[in-house]
Amino acid sequence: MPDTLTKDEWIESVGGDSPSGEFQTIVEHFMTLVRGMNPTYFEVEGLEKNPPEYILKDPLDTDLARLIGRGFPIAPQMPEGDVIVRRTVVNGRNSEWVSAEGALPDRVMLYLHGGGYVMGDIDNYRCFIARLSRASKCSVLAIDYRLAPEHPFPAGLEDALAAYKTLIEDTATGSGQNRKFYIVGDSAGGGLALATTLKAMRERLRVPDAVIAMSPATDLTQSGSTLTPAEVIGGGKQFSLYYGNTDPTHPLVSPLYADLEGFPPVLLQAGEIEGYLDDSVRFAKKAHEAGVDVRLQIWRNMPHVHQVMAPHLPEANAAIQAMGEFLLDG
Repeated sequence: MPDTLTKDEWIESVGGDSPSGEFQTIVEHFMTLVRGMNPTYFEVEGLEKNPPEYILKDPLDTDLARLIGRGFPIAPQMPEGDVIVRRTVVNGRNSEWVSAEGALPDRVMLYLHGGGYVMGDIDNYRCFIARLSRASKCSVLAIDYRLAPEHPFPAGLEDALAAYKTLIEDTATGSGQNRKFYIVGDSAGGGLALATTLKAMRERLRVPDAVIAMSPATDLTQSGSTLTPAEVIGGGKQFSLYYGNTDPTHPLVSPLYADLEGFPPVLLQAGEIEGYLDDSVRFAKKAHEAGVDVRLQIWRNMPHVHQVMAPHLPEANAAIQAMGEFLLDG
């Protein structure tokens, strides 16, 4: 972990000194996914060498990646209590409202799933979103935004902004300025949550009351110091399918390069042992310097987007609770 982390009061190290007993199961699950995912990015002959050589496949097998990615959470389970799921269509995109018991009509969240902009969908996140709904007392709108390579930037951003406009223009979600609107996302969806907020600011829309990004990809140039060589190569290729001919330092592609003055309160959660930790650290530092109310929680010993491993991982349950408290306190 970078030395500067202990010097800044807006960065918090969270969790126990050692991981929970359930953590090893999570590690084994992640390793199974990695072993399955690597052949979608790299030539098998190189992977079989010792040490592995990461020879990029061209094209990437995005269909296989999408299939394997559906196993990201472990045995998803709905939270206790009633959960109402209502399917809908927003701007032509399959979407759904998820409201757990206790959700209030004047607290509304847009959730943007992860998957490197090339995979992921509502079905894979429904149970996690329901847990977040319960913790935050929000009704949550989740959307299947368009994915690359079929639909490169700005397609996903356009879908996310259209969904956000639906929230703030929908009088059924509450009345007047008493309504609370939030944008939340993980991984690529975390970066998209930040970019959607920036786009809303550019268009002079009502700014969300707060934003949460879990392990966000904030710099698609892949220059983060905590990335592994495989993540730099494979992730870089995957992201390039998203930004296409656009400069990867475009602030709506890589929010790290944006002017963050006026950005709403933001909570970042990242794992101590994940490659995209530095993306969160650098964004938090820049936001802090711009006067943003930013909080960065670095979860000890945790990997990328450990939150989706609820309810099986205690640290995931605690992270969801922390997100709920952040939104309820704001």
